[in-house]
Amino acid sequence: MNQNLKANEIIKKIQSEQDPKKSYEYILLMLQQILLYGNACKFKQNTSSDKTTLLVIGDVGNGKSILSNLLLHYYSLLIKKIPYDKKKNGYFLSKQQIESVTKAMKQIYYHQLQIIDSPGSNDPNKQLTDAKISEMTCEHLSKIIYEEGLTGIIQCVMLNRSTEIQKCFLKNMSQILLSLTLSYPESDNTKCPRINVVFTGVTFTKHLDERSNDNEFGFCSDDWPAEKIVDNYVDKSQLIQSYKQLVLECIVEDCGLEFGFQNDQFKIQKLQQKIDILLQPSNFYAYDLYILKKQKPNCPEQKEIERLIKDNMSHKLWQVINQNDASVSPVYQSTQNRKAIDHLIQQLIQNCQQQLQFGQETFKKACNGQKESQFINDSIAQVNDIKQKYNCMINNCPQALLKTHIFLVTLFKEQLSQLSMMIQSIVNEQIGQYNSEMMQNHPNQVKEMDAKLKKSQAESEKSLKKLKEENQQQKQEFDNKVAKVYKEIKQQEEALKKEQKQSSNNMKNK
Repeated sequence: MNQNLKANEIIKKIQSEQDPKKSYEYILLMLQQILLYGNACKFKQNTSSDKTTLLVIGDVGNGKSILSNLLLHYYSLLIKKIPYDKKKNGYFLSKQQIESVTKAMKQIYYHQLQIIDSPGSNDPNKQLTDAKISEMTCEHLSKIIYEEGLTGIIQCVMLNRSTEIQKCFLKNMSQILLSLTLSYPESDNTKCPRINVVFTGVTFTKHLDERSNDNEFGFCSDDWPAEKIVDNYVDKSQLIQSYKQLVLECIVEDCGLEFGFQNDQFKIQKLQQKIDILLQPSNFYAYDLYILKKQKPNCPEQKEIERLIKDNMSHKLWQVINQNDASVSPVYQSTQNRKAIDHLIQQLIQNCQQQLQFGQETFKKACNGQKESQFINDSIAQVNDIKQKYNCMINNCPQALLKTHIFLVTLFKEQLSQLSMMIQSIVNEQIGQYNSEMMQNHPNQVKEMDAKLKKSQAESEKSLKKLKEENQQQKQEFDNKVAKVYKEIKQQEEALKKEQKQSSNNMKNK
């Protein structure tokens, strides 16, 4: 069975299938496809190229595009000793606003440096959902990371006035680690692209303010004493510790289906070790654009960006090794949706088991305990196999469901439902066939068993009706949960949009 069959290939095989054995094979095929998302990718260093390729990620308004332009500018000064020509070589559009400027993946290749700018996540206008951004990023990366490789990932994190890191900003980091499988238990984090974090709007260096003339904000020099220390200095070690703790919390949420993982201190400790390997103190940077503009060349802010460039140039390119059992893939589902999906799949598998057990009991009654259905016995073994494989996936790598497209989840659900109905239909056919044989070979026993059969059929119909009602009720509950989740998300988006609009108006009034 080819494990690399994609969802659209599976659909064609499923649509007209009515054979329970084939249905079981397709369910396993879809389960294997989901399992692929739970396996870690392996990387190898590309020693044949001197290119440096960097992916820049971050939330809307965190300064991704500005940083991308600064990287090109200072790289040009470092390598060619001349300023970067934006008109000739291109640049990334950037504005100081809370709306996303970058709407699509964009890359600029200059000399041996390639910068890839991704759309900002958490867009208040939701022109692009986070799932769509993840899909766009992975689709773009797949053309690069398998053939040439990726040097590093740079996340921009804008700090608020209290220099506190907002946890929502770190979700895109946990998502990119998920997509590249770097947060998986078995991933080798010593052989992979470099993970960089750049704090924008703050500095790790205590600067003396050198304002001598009127500044761009309209304050006179008399209001800004020459010896004033700027107030956006942050303690590097404390900031790093806070960031890593929040990243750990995000990853634990991704790994902790039904809250079972959060209490496993051994696994959490292993995750902490993986984060420490990925995010060493030297992987953190900070710069303040205002200071960078106002200070002289070779100031600490410029050296910080140059350090970011040099550190990544020395890391080289890292390619994903082509594997049949792992791949770079987007994150489609939230942890909240995953719980609802898992509950539904578990319930469908349980329904199949109940129907098979009930079918076996009904068949035995119809046969007066003299015969068992081989089909039912085989089906019980197959459904138990499905349950065992599914539970193994959920226990070992529940992240796989986060990376499963809802289309594949729907197919999996529908195929389980179809298998359940086919089982019931075939059980009824086998009972009818057995009764026909009894009518021909044992006419005297038939009359005696007829009453028992009618009673058994009545019980069967009653139980089947109850199962269908329970199944319908569970489906309705699932649909209601999904609708509620989407409604809550929409309300949160509207509230956030309203709050941001109010904040924007307040800034304009000031």
